[in-house]
Amino acid sequence: MQNGKWDAAFEVAKEDNMGFDFENSPFGKEHFDMWSFTEHDNKYQDIFTGFTYCKSPKEFKLIDGVDSLIDSIFIKTYKNRVKKWQELGDDSYPLNEDEIYKVFGRKNVSLLDKIDSLSILINRWKEK
Repeated sequence: MQNGKWDAAFEVAKEDNMGFDFENSPFGKEHFDMWSFTEHDNKYQDIFTGFTYCKSPKEFKLIDGVDSLIDSIFIKTYKNRVKKWQELGDDSYPLNEDEIYKVFGRKNVSLLDKIDSLSILINRWKEK
């Protein structure tokens, strides 16, 4: 959003975990840059009522999976569904129980790759 300008502003202000309305805010008057498919004159306040800023991108984590999503009871249902998908030609889901629990039965947390490119954008705004 805004090529890192907002993240830079929050970083300089040492603010995180906050929210505000776009109306009567300089952020709300910014061009809505999340839609780049056609030309438009929309501002953020035209699209959204407010904004929540929770963490700096440096703290972002990629989280997928849910602990205990698949248990010893649901695994039978899961295998039956996978067999149906395989009948339709989709063999991308595991049937081995160890692999099933590894992929779907626990929460996986990792840092985001390529965060450096976003940090460069943020730092450019901070240098101005």
